[in-house]
Amino acid sequence: MTVDDVDAVARLHVSTWRETYIGLLPESFFSDDVVEYRRRWWAATIADTEADQVFRVAELDAELVGFAGAGVAVKDPALRPRELYMIYLTKAAHGTGLGQQLLDAVLPPVPASL
Repeated sequence: MTVDDVDAVARLHVSTWRETYIGLLPESFFSDDVVEYRRRWWAATIADTEADQVFRVAELDAELVGFAGAGVAVKDPALRPRELYMIYLTKAAHGTGLGQQLLDAVLPPVPASL
């Protein structure tokens, strides 16, 4: 994931939330204001080169369909040094194997928490 991906990932982030959490969260959670907040959040997150974290995107037919992020575990890093922070795929990408590829791309083969 690069700075060039920020706008697309922010829109994808909110759209995958809509697909996943519709009916569980209020409609306002999926607004343009939230997309803008996510855009600023992603820009700051990607720019933070000091953080020990990794983010990757997935494409299907030249369209961004997923993303994942992982880094240092927040809870008990001595037991599980890495943590999966997030992984989202559009419904259209479910069953393609991209979820596993994203997981493998952000987490090394060490104990991790979710």
